[in-house]
Amino acid sequence: MRGEEVAKLLKERKYEGAIEEPSAMGTEVHPLCNDRVSFYITVEEGHIKEVKYEAYQCASTIAGSELTASMAEGKTLEDAETISLKDLEGKAGKIGNTNRCCKEVAIWALKKAISSYKSKAEI
Repeated sequence: MRGEEVAKLLKERKYEGAIEEPSAMGTEVHPLCNDRVSFYITVEEGHIKEVKYEAYQCASTIAGSELTASMAEGKTLEDAETISLKDLEGKAGKIGNTNRCCKEVAIWALKKAISSYKSKAEI
């Protein structure tokens, strides 16, 4: 990510925090760097109405989580599930190999929250 984009995301932190009564949540820990991210989603009519995250580790993980959340808000569950590293790069510039895990773990946590929601909906 470009430095100015990271700084902007870290300053705003619009999506940081937890949702008190989410429709679902998902937590992932990256096996290489131990970065931990939890995503909370509120779903209405198949769309992500609200999304929040809690990220523990480096600034890049927080920035990646913030960007992932901003891209997921308002999307259908199916569209949000397709968010990829390439999509993040399109918004914030090339992701270097050293920061790759910081973005991956955010995407994984979002997808886990969506999967959890879908599992509950099938019951």
